[in-house]
Amino acid sequence: MDIVIMGAGAIGSLFGGYIAHNTDNRVHFIGRSSHMQAIQKEGLQIEGLSKNVLVKNIHACIDAGEIGPADLVILTVKAYDTKQALLDARKLFTEATFLLCLQNGLGIEDIASDVLGDNSRIIRGTTTNGALVIKPGTVKHTGQGETAIGSLTQARLPILNEIQQIFNQSGFPTTISDDIESLIWKKIMVNVGINPLGAITGLQNGHLQDGELLDVMSKLIEEAVFVAKAYGLSLSVEESLQKTIEVCQKTFKNRNSMLQDIEKRRPTEIDYINGAIVRMGKRVNVPTPLNQMITALIKGIERANN
Repeated sequence: MDIVIMGAGAIGSLFGGYIAHNTDNRVHFIGRSSHMQAIQKEGLQIEGLSKNVLVKNIHACIDAGEIGPADLVILTVKAYDTKQALLDARKLFTEATFLLCLQNGLGIEDIASDVLGDNSRIIRGTTTNGALVIKPGTVKHTGQGETAIGSLTQARLPILNEIQQIFNQSGFPTTISDDIESLIWKKIMVNVGINPLGAITGLQNGHLQDGELLDVMSKLIEEAVFVAKAYGLSLSVEESLQKTIEVCQKTFKNRNSMLQDIEKRRPTEIDYINGAIVRMGKRVNVPTPLNQMITALIKGIERANN
């Protein structure tokens, strides 16, 4: 299978690197120039929680035109880059190509469907693994977690079993869900509680579950759960908070992606996480004052960085 990682940053490099190392699939990376050049020249070095490996059988580039049609495109770009990334990657797609959106945020699949004009070949995924690009060509596995995938339609696509097998073989335990929407919302609860607090305080995930920060985390999640319930999803504050705490513990030393973006003076995905909760809450008249404040604070930091 020809597998393209579109947006091969931290998570994309982690998954793609171990797929290339542990399976017979042909793996191609599309990403930032410096990272791609280092990988193409010296290979991808992966270190951290999993087995340290140097992967040299990856084709790394910055232009989809260098690759041609793919069997599977795994999208790991930031949520706000989804539309442009898919427009740039049109040469990768045929009527037989599947897209796996393995990203944070609400509404990603809607953007993908609008660009591709069809959702029957779109797969949604979620993972609580954590990763960090140490330097061009080197990625560190900072948090081990769970991965789930599912189709946007009711059809149980055969390729889901293939992806599950590839991910499992690569060291990422993966389940197939018949209700991926609920799992995405459950992951959003984790992101809502962890990402902005880490970005604002500069703390690793493990230190966000202590003292006053735990109270703030709890209230952010409570607002998000109330919004989810207004949209017909069955979630509980207690279970969502407990899951978030578990992720904090499992990814104790991880500096979450939003914090990494702030440190690198890049835009964050706040509009697709806490900001999405605020927007969706307004549509159903569910107040979200704390999420609104947190969103404003992150946007203020973004402006200060620019």
